[in-house]
Amino acid sequence: MPSRRTAFGALAAITVALAGCGHAIQTTSGADYLSGYPEAGLAEETAIDQRVREVAAVEPTLRLPARIGL
Repeated sequence: MPSRRTAFGALAAITVALAGCGHAIQTTSGADYLSGYPEAGLAEETAIDQRVREVAAVEPTLRLPARIGL
């Protein structure tokens, strides 16, 4: 049987660990993000810039409420 000190220490550790958890909801789309930047095809645009534009241009298909298992 765990002592009170051990149980309290475990509860404190769990509380501290869960304090770092949070949630956020993203309501913007990739098109909104890209609208704030100049058009693609600039000479100084790097490969990573092009890749970021490609990834940001994808619109989400997930509709909530959804069942998500982690």
